Amino acid sequence: MMNLENLNYLKETIESGGSLSQKMKSLVTDLVDEKINHISDSTDSFVIFYEDVIQRQLAVIFKEILSEADYANSSEHAKVCLSICGTFKDLPKNAKVGAWLSDALKFVDYLILHYIQEVKKDIINPDDYTGEKSNFGEERRRYDKFKSYERPISDAGAWLEHLYTIRSRIQHNTTVNKKSGKHTLKLPQYNQIQKTISSKYPKILNLIEHIYKE
Repeated sequence: MMNLENLNYLKETIESGGSLSQKMKSLVTDLVDEKINHISDSTDSFVIFYEDVIQRQLAVIFKEILSEADYANSSEHAKVCLSICGTFKDLPKNAKVGAWLSDALKFVDYLILHYIQEVKKDIINPDDYTGEKSNFGEERRRYDKFKSYERPISDAGAWLEHLYTIRSRIQHNTTVNKKSGKHTLKLPQYNQIQKTISSKYPKILNLIEHIYKE
């Protein structure tokens, strides 16, 4: 049976090959995606994704820490990430990286909220978000809350906020000419985004595992 890494390699080879017609590429890619999803469904996608990012075996059993619902929901986002990119080291440098990042943040959000609310017994107080922070949405607030704790937890909060800002910039990529009112869509620099994610996301997961081991 082919593993996720081999399937992901096959998918990339098919998509980049010039000898197949677009229709054939689409058909084979769909079959590969179906196989990837099947593997993810039949195994623990939470652990597969986490260990693939940090490149070693997990030392914390998060399945025993998170609620059953939160673990299952986080795992769903892991499956999406794995379907986009079966191996973290091959994170794409195109528009797919934006979709990957969106679900990768959702994956980690369950761990962030659990730590804030269940470990720290803290709350994200709306009264803390006035003035300069009044435009912070719910997601950014939890990352900001993480930043308020002692190091190294605050580091993870800063990295998450940075990735959240990148995700928002990808999703809201419209510029408006102030004089003419003309709207222009511009593709982000996906290669730079991929480089940033490759640097920061493993650090975030490593640090979260570390604070749960304490």
